[in-house]
Amino acid sequence: MEAWCHAYAIDFSLNDANWISFDDILKKAPIKTYDKEEFLKNNRNIETSDSINAYLINIKDFQVKEDASPLSFVKDDIKALIINKRKLALIQENAKNAMEQALKNKEYEIY
Repeated sequence: MEAWCHAYAIDFSLNDANWISFDDILKKAPIKTYDKEEFLKNNRNIETSDSINAYLINIKDFQVKEDASPLSFVKDDIKALIINKRKLALIQENAKNAMEQALKNKEYEIY
């Protein structure tokens, strides 16, 4: 299947460990739906086409927005949040140290 995809597919993902947003799939494939959750419940194998391409989609599992996201799907977001929190703590600590140093050396002005 992978060799066939490399030879003929414009875009593909065979790694079922990666979660993909359904909105990302909708951007790439001509699928019309009004209720995403209901569509996913009833359609696990999707075959559709447009004038140029054929689209073959197999949905192994899905989760709705109210459910907790899989770790692999939000791992990068969690890393970014932790790094941002550490940056903010470092900035606050540096500001506090700078103020203490200025007070100690009497290098400040009160406005």
